[in-house]
Order: sequence, then structure tokens, then C-alpha cells
Amino acid sequence: MNHSVMQNSQQDLAHLRPAPNDEIDLGQLIRNLINEWKLISSVTAVGAIASVFVALSLPKIYQVNSIISLPTQQQLGSATEQNLIPVSPGITFSNLLVQLSNSEVQKTAYKMSSLPAKLSENTPEFNLEVSFLDFQKSLKIERLDHEYNQTSKDELAPLRDIKISAESQYPTEITNFMNQLLDTANTRALQEFELTVVKAKSQQIKQLKLDLENLTSAAETARKAKIQRMEEANDLKIAQLEQQLTTLLTNAKETRENRIIALEEALATAKSLNIVEPVTWDDLRPNRQPSQITNELGETTKASPLYFQGSRILSAEIQRLRSRKDDTPFISSYDQIKQDIQNLKNDPEIAALKIRENDTIYIDRFDELNQKLSALQTVPETFPETTFKNITLEPIAPRSPIKPNKKLIAVAGTVLAGFLAIFLALIRIAIRPTNEHI
Repeated sequence: MNHSVMQNSQQDLAHLRPAPNDEIDLGQLIRNLINEWKLISSVTAVGAIASVFVALSLPKIYQVNSIISLPTQQQLGSATEQNLIPVSPGITFSNLLVQLSNSEVQKTAYKMSSLPAKLSENTPEFNLEVSFLDFQKSLKIERLDHEYNQTSKDELAPLRDIKISAESQYPTEITNFMNQLLDTANTRALQEFELTVVKAKSQQIKQLKLDLENLTSAAETARKAKIQRMEEANDLKIAQLEQQLTTLLTNAKETRENRIIALEEALATAKSLNIVEPVTWDDLRPNRQPSQITNELGETTKASPLYFQGSRILSAEIQRLRSRKDDTPFISSYDQIKQDIQNLKNDPEIAALKIRENDTIYIDRFDELNQKLSALQTVPETFPETTFKNITLEPIAPRSPIKPNKKLIAVAGTVLAGFLAIFLALIRIAIRPTNEHI
């Protein structure tokens, strides 16, 4: 019984076995597909309608482009006149690119533009941070290299142009954002430049003032050292002169005292000889002969002894010498030495050095540094007429969107729906015999 059942099953499946000559009948297949025209038409129509609906429902996206190039010397203006910070179109252009690529700058420009307000009108749960992050994905800042700027495969051409592009469904607002971005980036780049100038200026002024203070301090120190050296030299000379005066006074006193001793001895002799008034040798020879006088005239004249002056004169001179309190009038060089000492104590050069209030006139580099400081202080710290942006392509609101391509979407959707319909029809044709047999 089981054997008969198996034979019957094999007979039922016999029609599913491939023919010995395994060939596809294209004519029959096309006829079968034509028979499924309702399915194919309906699926294709539904796909076409859906694709048209999708194309019409997608928002229009507009793209705004702008191109900025190297700034000109005229646009850099007075920034090139200062020599604190090197300025060139390439440097300023690179700084501007840094600011354009700065996320904070982009966010600031986004908030200042009219785009967030426009988006919030059509979005119930509008979030500024989220909307900015979504918008930032469509913002592109890239260098624009021209063929004539290319140098070699391994060498990058100099940066000359930057292209900025952004996409949104609101062309006017996206244009406003683009202008805000350019203005904000330029303002930030200029502020960074001005801040750098201020810092460099402040540092150089500080260093110059420090140099001037050091020179002034060194000159004052040198002046005081010179005063000290001169005073020490004068003090040494004064000490020597005062020692000389002391020696002269001592010698004068000794001379006076020796004179007193000699006079006292002469006074004693005069008193013993009863010589009161001055006498001569003739006065002491009352019985002289003419022949004696003649002989004396032929002899050499001899000095008279001191006691010949007589006791009256000797006593008076002794009394005068003893009563003398000051021997300086009898020292010939005393007044000159005293004057020399006074001149050394009142040295006019030392006095002039002490009252000098300005040592800078004797510093070689002081005027040069001071002129440099004065010139540096006149360097401007702001450059209102300077701009780093050279817009060669102004951002303009486009009239036509870049996407979606409605025709392409409709055609592509219809074609895909047609292929899907044919695929479904083939599946249906393939499974129909089995279903009919069942």
C-alpha cells in the first residue's frame, strides 16, 4: 500500500520536473506578464503617485555660495604701517580662515542671523542648539584651488581663495547668515590682530622703560661712586694738609720757645753786665787807643751778641713772645694751606655732581631709546579702516533650489515601481501552477 501511495505522489509531481531540454519560453513568459498587466499597472501607478507625492512634499533646499580672496594692501590699510606684528595678505587671510572655521564664530553668526527666528516659526519644539548643529552639517568652508595655481603633485598651491557654502530651505535667511558669518569672522580676526598688537606694544614699552630705568640707575650709581671717590681723594689731601699745618704750628711754637730761652739767657747776661740799653763793642771799651780803632776797622765785622740789646728790650721781647697766643701769622704758607683745605672741602665739581638732577644727558643710548619709546607709544592699537575680507563673490539669495530634483524623483520612483511590479508578477507566475494544482 505504501508503495502505491509513493507511485501516485511521483506521478502528481511529474509535471514539476524540468524537461529534458531546459529552455525558457520567452514568448510564453511575455504572454504571462501581459496577463498580469493589472498587477503591473496598479503597482507602477501606485509607485508613480507615491514618488510624485514624495517629490512634491520634500522641502526646497537652496544653496548660497560666497568666495573670499586674499585681501589687498589697500584693504589692510594702516595695519601694514605698524612694525610690531608682521602683516601680509597671506597671514591675515589665514587668520580669517581660522575664524571662519571656528565653531563659536559660526554659532555667533547663526544666532545673529534671521535664520533661527524663521526656523522657530515652522518648528513647534524649536531648539537653538540642535538647529545649529543640524545646520552646521550643511556649512562647508574649503579652499578653492584653480588649475593655474597648481604647482606639482606633491606641492600644494598657495592659499588664495576660500569658498563658503551653506544650504537651507530659506534662501533669504541663509544669505543673511552668510553675511553675518563673514562680518563676525572678520571682526574676530581683526580683534585678535589688535590684541596681539596691544600685547606686543605693551611688552616692548615695558622693556624700553626697564632699559631706561636701568640706564638711569646705572648713571646715578656711577655719579655717586664718582662723588665718593672724589671725596675720599679730597679727604686724603685735606688730612695731609692738616698734618702739614700741625707740623708748621709745632715748629713755630718750638721756634718761639727756643727764642724765649735764648732771650732769657741773653737777659741774664745783660743784667750781669748792667746793660740796660743796646750797646756796641765800642761802648764797652772806654779807654781805647786810636791804633786799636784802626786795627778793628781792618778786621772782619763780628755780630753783636744778643745781650747787647739790653735788658729793657730783651725783657719786652720775652714778655711779648710769652703772651703770644697764635703763631699762625708768623707762618708764611699757613693762609695758603688753609685756603687749599677750604677749597677741597667745598669742591665745586663734587657740589655740582651732588645737585645734578638729570644724569640722562650723559647717557649715550638714552636719547635713542627715549625716541624709540615715544615713537612706539604713538603706534595705534585699533585699525577701524582695516578689513581682512576680500569678497570676490557676494552671497546672494538664489532663485532656484538645488534640491530636490522633483522630475528625477518622480521618474526614478516610477521606474522602480515598474521593476517592482514586474518582479511581483514574475513571482506570481512562478507560483501560480502550484497553487492551481493544490
